[in-house]
This record gives sequence, C-alpha cells and structure tokens, in this order.
Amino acid sequence: RYETMSASRATSTGMLAMVEPLRALARHHPGRAAMVALVGFISAGSVLPAFNFSGLFVQTKHGFSPQQYSIMVVAAGALGIVGNVVAGRLGDRFGRRLVGASLMALFPLGTYWFYMGSKSTLHAAWVVMVFGSQGGRVILRGLSTELFPTEYRSAASGVFAVLESLGAATGLFAVYMYGTRNMDDFALAVSTVSLVTLVAGIALFAFPETRRKELEAIE
Repeated sequence: RYETMSASRATSTGMLAMVEPLRALARHHPGRAAMVALVGFISAGSVLPAFNFSGLFVQTKHGFSPQQYSIMVVAAGALGIVGNVVAGRLGDRFGRRLVGASLMALFPLGTYWFYMGSKSTLHAAWVVMVFGSQGGRVILRGLSTELFPTEYRSAASGVFAVLESLGAATGLFAVYMYGTRNMDDFALAVSTVSLVTLVAGIALFAFPETRRKELEAIE
C-alpha cells in the first residue's frame, strides 16, 4: 500500500513538504479532522486540571505528606492504568464509540469523588480517575488515526496532539476563572471542569465506527 500510494503522489520539497500533509488533510477530510481536534481539545482541557492539582489538594485539604501522595499515585495508579488494556480489549469487542464514551463518563465521577469525598476514599477515587482517563485516551488516540486513510494518519495524529496541549492550557485557565479563593472552591472548580469530558464522549458518536473494518474503507 505504501509503495502504491508513494508512486501515485507528487513529492513536494522545502517548506511545502512540511505543510502539505496538513493541507491535504484539511482538503480531503475537513469535517472529520475538525471533530477529532475538537474532541482532543475538550478531553485534555477537562482531564489535565484534575491530575495537575491533585498533589496540592491532598496535601492542603487532607494533610497528606509528599510521600503519602507518591504512594497513592504509584499504588492506586497501578490499578487504574489497567484501563489502557481494558479499553483496547472492550473497544475491539463492543466498538470504539461506546467504550470510549463510557470511560469518559466514568472520569468526572471519579474526579468528583476524589475532590469532594472523604479522605478515606481518596485511593479508590484515584483508581477510578486514572482508569477512566487512561482508557478514554486510548480510544481517542486510536480514533485520531483509524478515522483517516494511511497517507493522512500521521498528520491527523499531530493535529490531535497539538489541540490536546491547547486544551490542557485552556482547562487550567478555566479552573482559575471559575474561582480558587479557598480549597473548597478549588475542589468544586476542578470537579465542574471535569464534566466537560461528557461532551467529548457524546461527540464520539458523530464518528463512524472503526471496529473490525479495513481502515482505507471507513466512510
């Protein structure tokens, strides 16, 4: 496939060669590329603040030491990161859209539990947060490439990565704008921003299902 496509395409040089994949992606799949970028932006913006401020929160609100926080991240996170494997397996069996949306709906539940719950449940809530976020990201990363023919796949993945970074910065700013006068306000702000993940999960159903399909044949 690679040799066939390479032989049929004109090769650009210089700066044109750098931007040509993006131009081709925008020309042939504008709507799908825009949706992938939007989902990446939204998901990163709602997920990153929850993890970025978790250390500050547990040490300030619940009196964790840095060592206790590290133990929670490593021990509970080791269970939550299984979401990567589970997402892949279930996505192959039941479909990317359904599994991705379900895992992304799980994340704000875990976030609310972590930031608004009691100290005794922090470790369990952390498992749910990591499980939902990691599993959802596996699905999003897969769709960001599977939805496009081979020649556009790397460009689509790059666009997704750039919009993730922009979304993460926007999410942090949204928490700041919501209000961080005290730790209770801060916890509510992070929990509220995490709900935006639901929008990204719903948006997945606008994409075609890629499970068990030839990638070049997806419409």
